[in-house]
Parts: sequence; structure tokens; C-alpha cells
Amino acid sequence: MAFALQSANMSRIFQTIGANPNDIGYFWLAAPIAGMFVQPIVGAISDRTWTSFGRRLPWLYVGGLVSIIVLILMPNAGNLGLGYGTRTSMLLLS
Repeated sequence: MAFALQSANMSRIFQTIGANPNDIGYFWLAAPIAGMFVQPIVGAISDRTWTSFGRRLPWLYVGGLVSIIVLILMPNAGNLGLGYGTRTSMLLLS
């Protein structure tokens, strides 16, 4: 359900952080392309992970925690000054 809510609102979130509406398609491609590189690396590392919680469970907990934090912060990115090209981010850079 959280993934569906995020997906439904991502175009508006991209516009809030300063994305050009004509270039939003490039932002939609970024996640699948990043996943093609990150997922095999995480899979290879998790295959070598041995803890008392098992091989995959620590990765699920950490990934779930990161996902929760991102889902909370992403809709508020424009208000936090995390957008590129926004006046707040420009003030932080100077």
C-alpha cells in the first residue's frame, strides 16, 4: 500500500523539488536502472552474511527501516530544502 501511494504521488513530488515537468520520465527511469546495479551487489553480499538472525533477516530489517525513513521524508523534500534548484538549497550551498 505504501509503494502504491508513493508511486501515485512521485510526479508531483519531483515537481515540488524542482524537476522540469518535461523531464520527469528520466526520474522514473532512475530507480529501475539503479536497481539493476544495486540488487545484484546486495544479493552477493547477503549471500556471504551469517548472523544469529540468519542470512537475509538483517538485510530485511535495515532495508525496511531505510524505506520507512525515505517514505516519510520524500513527500516533504521540498519543504526541507532538499530539492535542486530551489532557493533554500542555493542558500545552503553559498
